Amino acid sequence: MKGNLRSVRETYAKALLPLYGESEAFSLFYWVAEEIMGSGRAALTVRLDEPLAEDVSARFSSVLTRLLRYEPVQYIFNKAYFGDLELYVDETVLIPRPETEELVRLAASKLAASRGCPLRILDLCTGSGAIALALSRIFPEAEVYACDISEKALETARRNNALCGASVKFFPYDVLSGAPLPEAFAPSDGYHLVVSNPPYVRQSEKTQMRPNVLDYEPSLALFVPDTDPLVFYEAIASLSARILAGDGFLIEEINEAFPLQNKRIMEENGLQSIELHRDMQGKFRGISARKK
Repeated sequence: MKGNLRSVRETYAKALLPLYGESEAFSLFYWVAEEIMGSGRAALTVRLDEPLAEDVSARFSSVLTRLLRYEPVQYIFNKAYFGDLELYVDETVLIPRPETEELVRLAASKLAASRGCPLRILDLCTGSGAIALALSRIFPEAEVYACDISEKALETARRNNALCGASVKFFPYDVLSGAPLPEAFAPSDGYHLVVSNPPYVRQSEKTQMRPNVLDYEPSLALFVPDTDPLVFYEAIASLSARILAGDGFLIEEINEAFPLQNKRIMEENGLQSIELHRDMQGKFRGISARKK
């Protein structure tokens, strides 16, 4: 891939348009160019006719080959953005989504009245640690804890904890086990917030998903059986009813197909003030409740 950045952009567009569509294809090109050239998009526009060194051209070619195999650009550069956080990601964790940023904003709004007060927050099924780290930044006075069943995911989350200069405490825990939390992570007066983006995609929904998700992102963090699609929500509601403080909140990201079923699960576990929340596309994507 020789020449200048303009010719590389044309090559990327021609190759990627059939796979990703126009808008995403150009976004991918500029993401790659910013990483390789070390310049922001505005600066790149004045460098379009600048000749490229041989090693730079080779790197553009290598990345394009990987993109054509549907490898997510976030995994290629081991980088994803979540709010104002820059996170390390690889195939051990899901790539954080904008919808999950909405979950963080919802949690922040529910705890707004408690800003500045000592808080205890628990993120279940933390993956990359994105939710826990974002809440830790919003509520620097809070004690933030996060868990996952995957040791590899926890390694990635701890790496992000260090990168962000945060002090989230991570621990292994199987939400579906029904076991009590480890004693060190079970405060006697409970958590003010339990938050989770658990696996919720049914196996039958795989046909609607793109190869960049199916072939690269961890199935453990995505899929649930069609025969028991709410298994995580039942376990999380039961656990939360036991570990929330009296005024504590449970907030979850949910599958748009099951809003009322999730509401019923919370009701059956004695949670109060249950609300369903729509995402930026108008789909039910979040649910919140209080202990009392």
